[in-house]
Amino acid sequence: MTSRGSMDAVLPTAQPLARWTDANGYRSNGYPRKVSLERPGNADDRVTALQAPVTRARPIAAEPDR
Repeated sequence: MTSRGSMDAVLPTAQPLARWTDANGYRSNGYPRKVSLERPGNADDRVTALQAPVTRARPIAAEPDR
């Protein structure tokens, strides 16, 4: 997931990522990290990638035989 703007804008981006992780059956499996993709002089123009290692929290339900 990416965040645009200063580092102050990262938290509002990280929260939906955490909610998606939980809602889709995953859990954190290590430390998250931020990677600067674009770092211009103006902090409001920065682009940061948010990365979080995850693992399945529950098994995937088997599909019924067809």
